[in-house]
Amino acid sequence: QRQYQEKDPVGREKVAEKLRDILTKGYLEPGEVTLLTSFFSVPKGDSDIRMVYDGTKSGLNEVLWAPWFPLATADDLLDVVEPGTHMSDNDVGEFFLNCD
Repeated sequence: QRQYQEKDPVGREKVAEKLRDILTKGYLEPGEVTLLTSFFSVPKGDSDIRMVYDGTKSGLNEVLWAPWFPLATADDLLDVVEPGTHMSDNDVGEFFLNCD
């Protein structure tokens, strides 16, 4: 099955830019592709896009465990932040593209 193509030329160029980036990083290699994980883009801010990867066809969604839990609000976090407290943010946006 063919990959969905953006109809908007600006959106198509943004998707191509994201794909060039992951090619440069070595997550993908040029050549014939059997599409198991399709993707599409959604707007991210005013001038960027976020790539959304669909793991349904490859079976990825079936083997992932994704527990549901409510996220803390800023007020919840500020109640426990005090001197000596450390906070972090882990960005795993390209985690599934890094297969090696």
